[in-house]
Amino acid sequence: MASYDAQVVDPMTLGEAIGEAYHTVFYGDETDFNTSVGPSYQDGYDDGFEDGELAGYDEGYDDGYLEGNHTDFVYAGAVVAVTAQDYAGLPLTGLTPTFSVYLNAATGVAQAAPTVNESGGGHYNFSPTGAYPCGILTLGGASHPRYFLYNAMSPYFVFAAYDEEGQPLSGQVPVWLNLKKVSDGSNVSQPAITELSGGLYKTTMFSEHVAGIIDLGSACFPRYIPYDSENLMSYHFVLGYYEGTEADSVLVVDHNTAKTVSVRTINASTGLPFVVNDLDLAAATVSLKKSGGAFATITPVLTKRNTFVDVALTSTHLNTLGIADLVLDIPSSISPSLKMDVRAAPQDTAILAAIANVDSDIAAVEVSIDGVETNLGAAISGVATDVDAVQAAVANVDADVASVKSDTASTLSSIGSMVTMLTELHKIGVNRWKVANNQLTIYDNNGTTPLRVYDLLDEDGQPTMTKIFERVES
Repeated sequence: MASYDAQVVDPMTLGEAIGEAYHTVFYGDETDFNTSVGPSYQDGYDDGFEDGELAGYDEGYDDGYLEGNHTDFVYAGAVVAVTAQDYAGLPLTGLTPTFSVYLNAATGVAQAAPTVNESGGGHYNFSPTGAYPCGILTLGGASHPRYFLYNAMSPYFVFAAYDEEGQPLSGQVPVWLNLKKVSDGSNVSQPAITELSGGLYKTTMFSEHVAGIIDLGSACFPRYIPYDSENLMSYHFVLGYYEGTEADSVLVVDHNTAKTVSVRTINASTGLPFVVNDLDLAAATVSLKKSGGAFATITPVLTKRNTFVDVALTSTHLNTLGIADLVLDIPSSISPSLKMDVRAAPQDTAILAAIANVDSDIAAVEVSIDGVETNLGAAISGVATDVDAVQAAVANVDADVASVKSDTASTLSSIGSMVTMLTELHKIGVNRWKVANNQLTIYDNNGTTPLRVYDLLDEDGQPTMTKIFERVES
């Protein structure tokens, strides 16, 4: 969330800054206000407050504030702060953030974007300009996340759509999946959703508390975004939040290695978590798109787990390096697509290389033995009378062969120990972890058998779940 430094709107201390047009929007009152700075505004505000208490002053104040002086007053002195960091969370300095799009949310017309300044230590800032400003600030390819969506307080909810590579996506037709009153769950008339430009879209704010889900379309990642009018309206002056790129939600899996992944399910009608039953599971279909390919139906083993479904992917499903997309389709529910980055497993590469080296050594030994036997045969045929010398040579050869076999057996034993150790390290690195009851439990491949159990202690050596200082194997 962006931080900012702006004058907080306090109705009891506002000076005269809005004027007659502002007051007219509140109540249609034609009271003559002095539009220059001065104490007369406070008097007019007091009168308006008294008149408006019985007619819903708060709503009138919000509308009048936005309409009466949105451009000149809201942004006076406002500063929006943005932080850039890399994938490790370290601050990024020396960037040149720029707005890829900067619009008037009311009209959709482009307007001059503000200059972005570097504050130091990975911090950047800008002062909003123009009427109903909104836009996408690109921090730079090295920043994680890469985009910052800015939307000033206005009668509009502005959001962005992105493709699977994390780039703003134009030309989509977002639709409401649902929109309901929070108080009683009843349906609310769905306002229109309009495309602005540059990957930005808008819809209307609500004065009452409503919530819903917007479906951006199958080409978008993520596809679904939440809408909550109360959270949106709680921000004064500016609303800014970061939009992630593909790397934010990608699960890294090992190439040619079976993996069970979990997919969350949501009720398509209510937007609430969807509890999966056996009938749902029986009707489910799964599609997988490997890197460079198209979606194809697969039949992995599915296991229901409350509002999640575990999908058991085989090594064949994960036999193509690169980004893979998994889609779970269950009637009456929606599930976010799961992106996976299929990568070569470093430990597998090391084991295969070690085995290749052993094979090469054995082949060299066999060549040496063949050479010894050839030389031995020539010696016997050439020096038939020197039987004792030949027998001694044979004895030496036998000893050499025994030594080679012993060394080879020792090497294979060492490789076996290394494979065992690397396999356990692999399990510790990628298998299921669980922190509960002041303990860290790491599970075996089946996800249920504990592999390692550690007690979690604070720096005084006491069990803890929150101030972990060290772990001690139980």
